[in-house]
Amino acid sequence: MAKSNQTSPKKFLKAKDFDLVRDRVPVENYTSQKIFEEERDKVFRPSWLYVGRESEVLDKGSYFTRDLPTLKTSIIVVRGDDQVIRAFHNSCSHRGVSVAESGCGKARTFRCPYHAWVYKNNGQLINVPCENDFPQIDKERHGLKSLSIASWNGFIFVNLDEKPKQSLDEFLGEFGVTYDGVPFDQYPYSFRVVLPIECNWKSMIDAFSEGYHLSFLHEKTLKDQTATAENPFIHYLDPRFMGLHQVATLERNYEWVPTEPVQVFVLNTMPASHTLDLSNNNKLASIMEHPGVNPSNVVNFSADNATVFPNLQIQFMVNGYLTHQFWPVAPDKMIMETRIYSATKPKTFREKFASAYIQSSARDVVTEDSSMSVLQQKGLTSGGNEYIYFGENELMLRKFADVLAEYID
Repeated sequence: MAKSNQTSPKKFLKAKDFDLVRDRVPVENYTSQKIFEEERDKVFRPSWLYVGRESEVLDKGSYFTRDLPTLKTSIIVVRGDDQVIRAFHNSCSHRGVSVAESGCGKARTFRCPYHAWVYKNNGQLINVPCENDFPQIDKERHGLKSLSIASWNGFIFVNLDEKPKQSLDEFLGEFGVTYDGVPFDQYPYSFRVVLPIECNWKSMIDAFSEGYHLSFLHEKTLKDQTATAENPFIHYLDPRFMGLHQVATLERNYEWVPTEPVQVFVLNTMPASHTLDLSNNNKLASIMEHPGVNPSNVVNFSADNATVFPNLQIQFMVNGYLTHQFWPVAPDKMIMETRIYSATKPKTFREKFASAYIQSSARDVVTEDSSMSVLQQKGLTSGGNEYIYFGENELMLRKFADVLAEYID
């Protein structure tokens, strides 16, 4: 159902409107080895973690591997011959060697390259060479070790606990209900950017949870497209807090039009997921038409930015969506993975050029953010600051700090 073009009167809500009083956090939250280990063990290990889309394992035997850097865990996600999607540790029961090479593919079986132990794609151990020399091995019990796995809207999550304290539905709570049915499957094509960054993981979540920096740090890349006369500091609108998770709406400057010939060419050939379709070729059901997206009907809507605890952000956009994941690997090191999803894979030379331009533009913006977080980490480590401060306009940062502290406690 199409939404009304009318919008409610705009109000820039502040932290005080939600009683978010945590206006600072200790610098050690971003530098301490002890706190990093606490977050790893008390937050990441028991949480549901996003690992991929069901569209990546559409056919029987299709699989992909994923590394969970924070937990030093390698997994296989595979659709078995019985059509059930399962997740396993990528580790042979014999001596622990990875049985699937990194990447993706199709396999009816997985064969350990070391001693040729063979597993079906449902994890069952079916062949042990020189089997009589392993009387302690029961093939029924020594298959690939499984992980808890569940899906929501085509997003696959795993949990390292054998018996998670919550189901995925319980973990997602109100967020899962509100955004159930968003047509993510209309946007199957994606490209992926993986970036190791020498900073604390929370620095990048902070950066992607406020628009305060956009007019300054992104002056040459995003400012003209995002800042408006009414909202020059790009406040997030309509913040919604849903248990562990949170969402807010971003505006765009709809008066902005591309002036450089290459921009005009690109956006008429293959519009970016965050821009209007200048070619008017997008006939798909729009993410924007879902009642959970842009519920206050902001006319110059750009995206709903959702933080799914602990380390996933989803941006619901005009012509697609994107995901960011933030994986801590040390107090001052992380890995960021970004995927931008669109409706079609580029086919013609024109579309491939446009796609490459959009990818490079996305990388430029992420690099601007990551370079600033590296400088932030350097400054915090120098010892001159006791606290990091959050303004009234940085309410999403305050809420995330609250949720993280409460989850650990």
